[in-house]
Amino acid sequence: MFQNHQGGREKNAEHGENYKQQIREYWEARGYDYIGDSRDDNTTVDLVFRRTYEHGSTDIWVEAKYTKLGRTNNDFLREFATYLIEFEERSDPVPFELHIFARELAAPNKWRGVFELPYQKEDLVKDFIDRLRQNDALTAPQKHKITGYEFDTIHEFISEQVTIHPATYEVLQMEADRLDQSNRYGFDERYTSEREPINESEPLEPNFAEIDDLPENLFVGDVNVPNYNAKAVRLQLPLHEPFYFDSNKVYSLRPPDEFPELIEQVTKMDTISPKSFEQWLGSQDNRDIARVLLLREISREFLDTNALQDPIALRYRGRYILMFEHPNRKVEKKEVENQLVTRAYRNGEKPFVRHRAAQIRILSFQDSLCLAILVKNHFTSNGKKHTLIRGDQKSRLHHRFSQNSYNNSQAYSEYRHWRRILNIHNRKKDTSGQSIGFRKITEISVSKRSPGDKQELTSRDTDSQQKQLGEFDD
Repeated sequence: MFQNHQGGREKNAEHGENYKQQIREYWEARGYDYIGDSRDDNTTVDLVFRRTYEHGSTDIWVEAKYTKLGRTNNDFLREFATYLIEFEERSDPVPFELHIFARELAAPNKWRGVFELPYQKEDLVKDFIDRLRQNDALTAPQKHKITGYEFDTIHEFISEQVTIHPATYEVLQMEADRLDQSNRYGFDERYTSEREPINESEPLEPNFAEIDDLPENLFVGDVNVPNYNAKAVRLQLPLHEPFYFDSNKVYSLRPPDEFPELIEQVTKMDTISPKSFEQWLGSQDNRDIARVLLLREISREFLDTNALQDPIALRYRGRYILMFEHPNRKVEKKEVENQLVTRAYRNGEKPFVRHRAAQIRILSFQDSLCLAILVKNHFTSNGKKHTLIRGDQKSRLHHRFSQNSYNNSQAYSEYRHWRRILNIHNRKKDTSGQSIGFRKITEISVSKRSPGDKQELTSRDTDSQQKQLGEFDD
């Protein structure tokens, strides 16, 4: 006698829905709100979650696979390509992380070799990206987009935005129960309690400064095409070097005599000529390149002026981050400009270092460019750049040190600290030549007032149209 408890297609579909329900319970136990799914909203993504009480929080997109999933499966590669295109072409300002849950993984070590940073293997990553680009299951427009993305763009999406969860139904159930019992992600009262309306006015303190003194020159030259390898240049050129390659041209904020050897090798140096940066910036088509160059130059200056303090400049999920290394976990804390920048937490199963970092962005307001600074928490295992903590442990630490509880004076104090570190508003600073100068913004016009009561608060649009000064997004 043979009794098939696994069932056929209908039974598998039922198992699949139960699996998704258990994934939902897991995320809700972690303090996330269920937003929708493919059945309700006719979308590609199976499940969407968000911590709605944290303004600017990243959405969690979940793909659920109640099967033994192979990373080379054409249907999976087609779906993965769809998510990649959605991420790269997305107009919605709310970003997302892609979490893929599978009951079982085929060749799990090879999955780790593609998706888990400490274990990534270059040959496995390259093979995965090649299969993604060559997949015949893609439509012609999809294939055109995927083949148009640079290797590093796809690699960054794989490394920073995607998490693979090999987990059976039973494991998810146990994990959800454990989280519920621990109350680790329980709501804080400040997110659910009604507060008195703000009746007293106070000055708004912006966390950005106008760039009122631009570099004098932009240096532009031709690329020596036979010697130019885009991937090699991107891998070897440090983040903070203010160079940009586009359409067989090289753009630089440093003069030719300061070009690194790597840039000299791929540039026709006799074609380099200076242009007025301000006039070149007058074309809207050049704004994106200008932002990158300015961010890199600001990062370079930060590293140079703070060289004795072990500064770090890195890109995390496409964002420019500045922070300081911590000496070692035996040292409790480190200060720069008489204010805390790192602290070691040595107790517990997994010791770590908390870094008070600055995420820098270049914003456009009318015809002006501004440098915005968002003070962020980042965490490392031992204080060094290469031990940056990611994934679930990072999420738990962000929850533990939530910046949403900051009041205005705390947030502005940290901004002022980074303003000193970056030498902003220093009247004695020489801003001639290629140096960048800033002007303090003293007048701000905000079109929204504080809500009068809870009913007005809940009725307001808090999505992409609600712009907040000094937001903290994780």
